[in-house]
Amino acid sequence: MTHTPELFDFVNKTQIYENIVFMQGSDADKALKIFDEKGHDALLEHLLQWDIDDSNVYSETPPWGTRDQVIVYPKMDCRLVLSINTRLSYCGLCRVKNKEEKYAQTRGQY
Repeated sequence: MTHTPELFDFVNKTQIYENIVFMQGSDADKALKIFDEKGHDALLEHLLQWDIDDSNVYSETPPWGTRDQVIVYPKMDCRLVLSINTRLSYCGLCRVKNKEEKYAQTRGQY
């Protein structure tokens, strides 16, 4: 786990960002309370319940802001990125993959 978003290759645009969940305002109250009371690992576990299918939205730009607290969880085939901004009352979870991996998964499905 790391707190440095600089690990991502923004210049070559080789990353793809899969949004798992984003919560803000009153929708984020429970999640941010978990973060305040139990920390970022507990928040990750809470947000992972929305990682249920392959119909998530993909983006070529990172879904976190420059003032967000960003925590990276390396996994075998991807990285999970937790973004938190308690001042603006939101949190989110995304999966970061190489573009080639994402597009290789969709080939032959049509």
